Amino acid sequence: MAEIQPRVVASEMEWQITATLKDSPPSQLQLESAPQFFNSSLHPGILRSGEMLSNGARHYQDVGSHLEYATPEDTRFEEGVVTNELASELFVIDSLARHVKSTEKIQKIFLSKRVIDESNTAWGYHMNLSADRRSIPKVSDEYLHLYGLHLATSQAMLGSGMIQQEGDGSARYHFGQKISCVAADFNTNTTGSSIRPLINMRDEPHTNDETMRRLHIISADPHISPWATRMAFGTSSLVLRAIEQGYGNDLRMDQGAHTDNTALSWLARTNASDISMRLKVDYTDGGRYTALEAQHKIIEIVERADMTDEEARVLEEWKRAVADMEQDLMLLQDRSDAVAKLALLQAAMARYDTKDLSHVKLRGIDETYGQIAIINREDVQEINNETAIDIHARSIPHRLRTSLFRHAMPQSAAIEERVLNPPDTTRAVVRAYHIRRGATVDWKRATYPGLRPIVMHPLDNIVPPAEDTPESA
Repeated sequence: MAEIQPRVVASEMEWQITATLKDSPPSQLQLESAPQFFNSSLHPGILRSGEMLSNGARHYQDVGSHLEYATPEDTRFEEGVVTNELASELFVIDSLARHVKSTEKIQKIFLSKRVIDESNTAWGYHMNLSADRRSIPKVSDEYLHLYGLHLATSQAMLGSGMIQQEGDGSARYHFGQKISCVAADFNTNTTGSSIRPLINMRDEPHTNDETMRRLHIISADPHISPWATRMAFGTSSLVLRAIEQGYGNDLRMDQGAHTDNTALSWLARTNASDISMRLKVDYTDGGRYTALEAQHKIIEIVERADMTDEEARVLEEWKRAVADMEQDLMLLQDRSDAVAKLALLQAAMARYDTKDLSHVKLRGIDETYGQIAIINREDVQEINNETAIDIHARSIPHRLRTSLFRHAMPQSAAIEERVLNPPDTTRAVVRAYHIRRGATVDWKRATYPGLRPIVMHPLDNIVPPAEDTPESA
């Protein structure tokens, strides 16, 4: 087997942050002024250079003034992006706790990974994966149709689930959150009211390496289940391996009556709302396949590609998940957020004797499933390294992760360590080194006053000897 270049992976999380103010009577405010968390509310063990942090991450104000956290680049799934993302939750809880302590105006803060506005539009989460530009010279249907098919047919496994308000006033369960807002297969849109794509065409590789591309996936959901996060990145990496090795056109959907650039997004939206999973669509090989049958076909293609050992383990998990769903969808409730939330809602429907998903108790389950912390003023009188852990321990996500999802959780010590320190598989560790020595850094450069910038390749993970950096740094 030829040597396989590691794939760089990272996620971006935009948070829903609501504060209860100490008014009389108390009022609520959506916190949308992110800069207040960048300075006085930062953990004292972390240094900053602009938006870049000494733990290898990026912490910044996104479009609309929302707080966003980009995890450090990594080349692993479970020990990498999953652990980094769980650490990001503790980081933000810690920052918000410090902010509550610094002001007399706030009584409590609600922090959620479920970012859905009043119009039922979902926001808040992006996946980033490196890819071989030589094999994928353009982000388009010609090269990435197979990946689009995977995103469109894997919602039951990789979606986070939500109660969707329909146009006729009824409510319906969808496997995916962000998929309902997708209206194109490929384009450059990311935010605002513009048409969002299944796969974004943004070409910002953050590297001078002309062989590397960064795929920016804005249609993915944020997860509570660590298994689902691992599988979202792992299965994506496997499909990209198949495309990079020449198998990308071995399965194609028949676009039929759909206008150009809408077939895959239509399939994704339709599958997200098809809880029966019985919808069949035509493919150019003459077959008509359900989402699960398409997943089988994609797996058969992926199996022919060379892959890393970790990707091989993901492949076995993927095959097991599809086999379980074919037997009984609910077998996946210990792994998939979409199925776990559906199981909770079904139990609540029986308890409250209702089938109406608009019922206040059911909508409460939907909304609090992703609520990773409620930070009360009494929690922050004395803040230490255990404060964020203790606050998170009271949340529904923590209960799920210590019961239903416990088999897939990384070690707590690894998560806590990653709050303050970068992973050592990419330039994140080098970037952190330069920040601590006083350099100005961005994704790919470290600059010391009066000297030529030091360019960092994404896979550079060797911290330079002290004598190779300025004495004054």
